[in-house]
Amino acid sequence: MKLRQIFFLFAALAWLAPNAQAHEGHNHGNVKAKMIKQGKKLVKKYPWSARKDCSGSYGTPVQASVESVTLASLMKAPAKYKGRFVSVTAKIHDACQKKGCWMMLSEKGQFMRVRFKGYKFFVPTNSKGYIATVVGTARKAMLPAHIVKHYAEESGDKNALRKVYKPQQVIAFTAHFVTLKKASK
Repeated sequence: MKLRQIFFLFAALAWLAPNAQAHEGHNHGNVKAKMIKQGKKLVKKYPWSARKDCSGSYGTPVQASVESVTLASLMKAPAKYKGRFVSVTAKIHDACQKKGCWMMLSEKGQFMRVRFKGYKFFVPTNSKGYIATVVGTARKAMLPAHIVKHYAEESGDKNALRKVYKPQQVIAFTAHFVTLKKASK
């Protein structure tokens, strides 16, 4: 191996190590499904399964002081809220179509990906368009290109998948508690 290749490999590993946390715990391993009766058939029902009405609460309520902020103010100055519990309300722009393990909130052209604390709860895969209030913590993170591509694959958007070719600087929001309600028309 040439010195240049060794340096590149070392630099890549050094860059990836602190950024792996933005994707920690994200896998699509086995989760037990409930068997429910639909008509005369028994079908598997997962916590993230699509449903007629996605309204409701998901996760565990936070027993700490929570500050309400707008998505725009959080995106503008994430360091101001680092390590503090915040509550953000915005429309769900997209959600993981595989397991409901993340959602993308949007407000006035700003987007923020939300993942769920400890990978312990999920939102329904058809929750796009609902209004979400998320309670959790936010921080800046750099997502490696392969993780960005993974998220694009899970969204089911073929156009987004073709555009993924470099890492992305993001605000990583980890929700402890989520409330969904139908958007007014």
